[in-house]
Amino acid sequence: MPHLTISVMIQEDRFALYMKTRGAEAFSTGLLGRMLVAYSTIIDRPGELPNTWDRPEPKLDVFNQRAEDILNQPMPAPRERLTLRLSEEATRYWGWFKSWVHDNLICGDFSEDMKSFFRKIGQNATRLAASLHYFGGADGDITADAMKSAIIVRHFFVCPNGPIVMVLP
Repeated sequence: MPHLTISVMIQEDRFALYMKTRGAEAFSTGLLGRMLVAYSTIIDRPGELPNTWDRPEPKLDVFNQRAEDILNQPMPAPRERLTLRLSEEATRYWGWFKSWVHDNLICGDFSEDMKSFFRKIGQNATRLAASLHYFGGADGDITADAMKSAIIVRHFFVCPNGPIVMVLP
């Protein structure tokens, strides 16, 4: 089944109002299970001049080129679409992550709505690993490195303040 990833930037108070207004419906839509929600911190530095000069961004140029290459590829027919699988080592990392989520989050002192969200984190990590693997131009099964990177990103969005420590072997 194809998946679409979208990045949406909204104001924190608007998102909180949506969640409060929709209540349980907000969870039943699958919104949180399929989104990486992050609240960025804005730091004011009085007297500091803004950066207004151009700087070389070689990694951004590589990223933009890869995005352009992907977007210019012809869309394969549904039965011809690439299906990525986890390598044996990536599967081990995924299992460790799912066990950690179960032991520390699902069995933790959280609301049932949050536990429902936590149950979807493993699937979300595999989707993110597939995206990282594909976008990086790798061939074959999803690598352990792609899975580890996805787990680290997913952990950050679940525990942005780092209150729960996760150690990958």
